[in-house]
Amino acid sequence: MASKKTWGITVLLLRLLTLASLVVSIILIATDNVTFAGGAKLHFKDFHAYRYVLSVAVIGAAYTLIQILIASYYVQNGKHLVRDDHAVLFLHFADLVIALLLATGVGVGYGFTVEEKRMFGDGNNDLDKFLDMALISTSFLLLATLCMGALILMKK
Repeated sequence: MASKKTWGITVLLLRLLTLASLVVSIILIATDNVTFAGGAKLHFKDFHAYRYVLSVAVIGAAYTLIQILIASYYVQNGKHLVRDDHAVLFLHFADLVIALLLATGVGVGYGFTVEEKRMFGDGNNDLDKFLDMALISTSFLLLATLCMGALILMKK
């Protein structure tokens, strides 16, 4: 019985780590803006790639919240909330879809930011600070993706 309880707690902790990573990513990308010396402002909303990163993180966080409720029920009661085989299979594929969605957000975030830094960054200006904040946000999205991957591998 201890192994089932340990498995449930591990799943819950991974879900919580996923949610925490996504929340940090959301906060970092949503607050990423810069004002240049001439008064021009640059905000994450000015780039479709960063809006996509934010959207993916929000979708992932909403899904993870639902999964935390399911995992909490299992830890508390020792029984699965969802017992139907088709529903369990649906949740497994939902985990796969969310993990792939998060991975696309990581790819978009890293790809766009690295390309912008290569073309316009010199390492010492405000634009580089803006892009570095986007990289940090994307790194937290990557951590959430890795947690989701671990959860998928742990499925019984």
